[in-house]
Amino acid sequence: MDEDSSETSENGHYGRNESRKRKWYRKRVRDPNFRKRQELDNSSYSSEENSGEGEERNSEESSVDAHSEAAVSMDDENASENSQAPEVNELVGHDELLGFDEAVGHDEAAEDNGGVGHDEEVIGGDYGLDLHCNQPQAENQRDENESGESDGDSDERDAFISEEELEASDAQEGSEEGSGEEEEEEVNNDNTPIFNGATVTFRESALAILTFILSHKLTGLCLIDLLLLLSLHCGRDNIILKTMYKFKKYFQMIGQNFIKLHYYCSNCEILLPGKNAVCCADQQLDTYFIEFPIIKQLENLFARTGFYEDLQYRFNRVKKDHNNVEDIYDGTVYQQLFNTGFLNNPNNISFFMYFDGIAVFKSSNFSIWPAYLTINELRYKLRTRKENSILAGLWFGKKKPNPNLFLRPIYDFFVSFEAIGANFTLPNGDVINVKGKIIGAVADLPAKALFMRFIQYNGAFSCSNCMQHGGRFGLGNTTIQVFPYEKNIGLRENNETVEFASQAIAARQHDPDATVYGVKGPSLLSSLLPNMILCMGIDIMHGVFLGVMKTLNSLWFDGVNSEYPFSISNMVHLVDAKLKSIKPPHSFQNMPCRIKKDKWKAFDLKAFFFYYSLVVLNGIIPDRYWFHHVRLVTAISILCQEGISPEDFVSAETILHTYVSDFQVLYGVRHMTLTFHQLLHLPLVCKNLGPAWVFSCFFYESLNGELSRLVHGTRHVALQICSSSSIFMKLPVMINNMPDSAAKELCLKFQGRLRNRVKITENIDIQTGVVGKMKVCHPVPEFICKLLRDNYNILGGRYKYFYRLKRKSLVYTCQLYARSIQKKSCYVEIFYNNVPYLCKVHVYIRWSSCTDNCPNGCNNCPKQYFCVVTLYDRLIWELHDAPLENVLPHLNKVSPQNGFHVFPVESIRSMCIYMSFDDKEYISLPVNNLEVE
Repeated sequence: MDEDSSETSENGHYGRNESRKRKWYRKRVRDPNFRKRQELDNSSYSSEENSGEGEERNSEESSVDAHSEAAVSMDDENASENSQAPEVNELVGHDELLGFDEAVGHDEAAEDNGGVGHDEEVIGGDYGLDLHCNQPQAENQRDENESGESDGDSDERDAFISEEELEASDAQEGSEEGSGEEEEEEVNNDNTPIFNGATVTFRESALAILTFILSHKLTGLCLIDLLLLLSLHCGRDNIILKTMYKFKKYFQMIGQNFIKLHYYCSNCEILLPGKNAVCCADQQLDTYFIEFPIIKQLENLFARTGFYEDLQYRFNRVKKDHNNVEDIYDGTVYQQLFNTGFLNNPNNISFFMYFDGIAVFKSSNFSIWPAYLTINELRYKLRTRKENSILAGLWFGKKKPNPNLFLRPIYDFFVSFEAIGANFTLPNGDVINVKGKIIGAVADLPAKALFMRFIQYNGAFSCSNCMQHGGRFGLGNTTIQVFPYEKNIGLRENNETVEFASQAIAARQHDPDATVYGVKGPSLLSSLLPNMILCMGIDIMHGVFLGVMKTLNSLWFDGVNSEYPFSISNMVHLVDAKLKSIKPPHSFQNMPCRIKKDKWKAFDLKAFFFYYSLVVLNGIIPDRYWFHHVRLVTAISILCQEGISPEDFVSAETILHTYVSDFQVLYGVRHMTLTFHQLLHLPLVCKNLGPAWVFSCFFYESLNGELSRLVHGTRHVALQICSSSSIFMKLPVMINNMPDSAAKELCLKFQGRLRNRVKITENIDIQTGVVGKMKVCHPVPEFICKLLRDNYNILGGRYKYFYRLKRKSLVYTCQLYARSIQKKSCYVEIFYNNVPYLCKVHVYIRWSSCTDNCPNGCNNCPKQYFCVVTLYDRLIWELHDAPLENVLPHLNKVSPQNGFHVFPVESIRSMCIYMSFDDKEYISLPVNNLEVE
């Protein structure tokens, strides 16, 4: 674009801004009720977002960037530049390797300028407390949405607003929202009753209200009315929080010390000593990224009752097979640190790291990049709870992060934390010294390449696991990077990669785009991780489900491929009909998607991949393609099991090599992108880090979704997130520190709603309970009496029916549960006397040994709980014709037996997926019962 046209565009841009401002001002002047509506709109939270939308927004669209044909296109000139490995003899020292070279950092920032490339906007959210938001933001947001244009410069200026401006805006907000009231002097009323004679203190009241609104996802307008309603019931002289402003202000003060700002020059991206430091003569604002001090978050975690005991799981767990890899503790990376003594110390801990970008606004490329840490020593169910995760840092803006700049505070912390450790006080008063280190990391392909400082997935040598060069495949006027199958691939080594990084620095002094075997320069990850190459996971959410499975769906069902033998685009209606008939369990987030008409999320693709695809496509897709797909599902299922044996690793590796080599023949080399190539490395990654669910991104992407919903407008984006997320992450500690009281019990009850708990009406054991009401069974059917008498020597007593059962974290239903229509949770696997059974539960029964002399509702007599079931036989079917040693154990063609059987409810092991069409019935077991989806 020439200079004149650029100036015209710029003037037009600011002209539109002035027009919107005048429009907003006219509304404000002419409408006397505008201020009130604006205040209510600004404080409202959108309740229209689904809980999984945040995860899908980032994960699926990032995958489109990483795996679509358009995203991988690259011209031949760039390919030739990146395909050569410069011969450079000059090396740099270790200090320079870990430092920030100005030229390299600036060049790389110029290369990667442009955000994450997503195009969705987050407006409102379920959990947001907009603690740093000025009043006009809601109207600005509406004007932006109406115009369909982005005031991108304004977004960034607001995000980087100075602390002085923030304080001034808060003061103005306080005066406006206070409706003319005089500012009261700050008084600590935490332990003061909310009114004379009340049993609830000010702090207990505030925490109970906060927990309540988070539990029920209330809007801001609803919160305002709730505060007024509570004040009305508490009398005239109460001290309860009465306005939205005061409510925000109180929790803002609690979380104000939770963040640390790191300023850097927006021009050369050099870390500055403070916000007033001067670097370049550039007139842009000095920008910053945010560190959430890890030490403070760890202090909160160790202060929680039972947390330290939960960290001992690695010593207390009971393995199913001593030789199997059943968690990260059995991987070679963890075992090396355990054997050297570092992780053999019960006080020491390790972390897994995740980083990715989240698009915040649809109309601009503004994005936020969080860095999360999870603690490996917690069992998986606890490890993936939000309150046990650590938000270590947050980068935001229109540019992708400078990886070494962003990781520097995290690196500095772990240098000290690994060598010296930190002292933490346990709830019993004991002080312990804890050391820790990061031993693994995971991200999607674009983010992984960015932080490892590798060339992106569309260039030569872009695989971070091996040294395969790949090649270019011509597509008319452009080319794409492909990786034809090679059986023997030279794997990368960590020391070699560090040397390549050194050579790349020297090479970039002459050519700013130079890479050495795909390495652009040094990465702090090489110092944070024991071995950057071995410790990087391959995420199956992005790689297998949003990558491979999505590509296969496109090849099979898109009309553009109708001329190829693998296409079944003319049979989409048959596939949709089968999918529509499936009634998955309640634990599944969604019903099966239609092929063309629904937007597929990551979980939908996962469910289709593991459970639906082989059954639905059988008889529709040509046999050679169906059996080829059987190989892929079999191999990934093996690597996603709860335990992987040495023989399983050999089998999975062999199957994947056969799959990838055959894929090249069946679908063509033009589809052999890095997504399919990295399947070859997945077995080795699982050997190093544990089963594939250990480093799956499903949990992290759900955190991304919640984080993005904390942003309600374009003003003070980062500080909105900081304020709200700090309170949300500290909430369990604050509630735990409350004295035992009715208020604390109520908060714990609300927290239970946050975790989607159901009401247990009668406990059976520590893992099992009756859900819902029970109904007296009278008269008792004779066949039930006979089954219990013949199998369990039960005579007489009283019987009650119940229709729902909670076991571990799942709620099971039965065939007689009338409210279960679209979904069915009555198909189960029972493991009794070391024999597995596939069953359909008709009803649950509680038997008690009560006699006629016992009163109604007697709870003193012994009780037993049973399920009345129909058994299913496993049948031989087409799957068993596949040329594999390991036939998929979780997918079964079945036939029901006649009659009924009775088993103790404690023998239920897992929930199953039932499918029936064309007079054929199938029951699929879950691949594992651990992964958070």
